Amino acid sequence: METDFQIWHKAVSKGDTKRVSHLLATTPAFLNTTNGWNALHCAAQHGQDQVVTQLLAARFDLLQTADDQDRNALHFAAERGRSKVVEQLLAADPKLAHAIDSVGRTPLHRAANQGWHAVVAQLAKPGSIPAADAHGWSVLHGAALRGHESVVKLLLTIEPGLIKEVTENGETVLHSVIRGSRSRELLATAWQLYPEALHVANHVGDTPFHIAIRERFTAAIDMFQSNMTFDEVVDAFTACEASSEKHLKPVLDQQCEGLREVLNPDLVNITLEYLGLDPNVNWMT
Repeated sequence: METDFQIWHKAVSKGDTKRVSHLLATTPAFLNTTNGWNALHCAAQHGQDQVVTQLLAARFDLLQTADDQDRNALHFAAERGRSKVVEQLLAADPKLAHAIDSVGRTPLHRAANQGWHAVVAQLAKPGSIPAADAHGWSVLHGAALRGHESVVKLLLTIEPGLIKEVTENGETVLHSVIRGSRSRELLATAWQLYPEALHVANHVGDTPFHIAIRERFTAAIDMFQSNMTFDEVVDAFTACEASSEKHLKPVLDQQCEGLREVLNPDLVNITLEYLGLDPNVNWMT
């Protein structure tokens, strides 16, 4: 035998408007559950716009309800990319877009994290981009971490200043790209718009270059080292405890050949010995 929760959940999630009408007339208690998640949240999550219309006609006050994580119906619709329901809810109460959940995230944070371009376009307006969440993550950090390129471009078009936001751990968007998506396009975009980010260190002293080394992200390493001195590159590898022949080889392949052309080969060998490397290794092979 189905429970009351199972009955109304099935009706709402499947968009069974006749069944919902019956439940509204006979079992009004179905609108709420113990954790605050109710029928409107369910309809929003599943993109059932006709059921949303029904529920708001019966109980408009449901718009102001939130679950035990402080998520309202717009949070649920945005996170699932339900653009039609997002449009409905915004028309009913535009203030829902500014509501924050228990971790400080707005519906826009939820949509950007999931890469829903259409919903982000509905929610992101010039001058009204929400503040970072409880951990200092902006809407751009989440999109960049997960590689949502079109969302990142849209957000930067609306609010270019987002590129300079840092998390509570001191990490830039460039850190996020390297840690997460490793998208070369986003890497180039983030660096081009905020080149100073290459030298921004997080709470443990890691710059984006340090993270790239640890993640073995060769595309980022190659891109960054072309704009760094030889000493800066070697210092970074050493700081990452990666100053072995294996890990330094990609750097020395590019750097030492040029050095040997302009410097006394003996001087280059002395430098390699100082770094604890074997000067007899052919770094150009």
